[in-house]
Amino acid sequence: MGQIEERKMKNGQENPFNFMESCDTAALCRVLEQEDPLMISLLLGSLSLHKAAAVLQELPESLWLPVIEDLAQGN
Repeated sequence: MGQIEERKMKNGQENPFNFMESCDTAALCRVLEQEDPLMISLLLGSLSLHKAAAVLQELPESLWLPVIEDLAQGN
């Protein structure tokens, strides 16, 4: 597994969701699919593009559109 790049939040503080980068994608999806699409988009927005895409792809298709719409609106 490659080294995970630390990401900083806009205010310069460490992203509190960095641990999710190393989480198993399937396990993360099992937890997230119980959440509101707005919460999912918030969490996906804090991940690397690669990890966010992998998580989104494994979520149920019924969540894709609402999550993507929330991401696009910047929510």
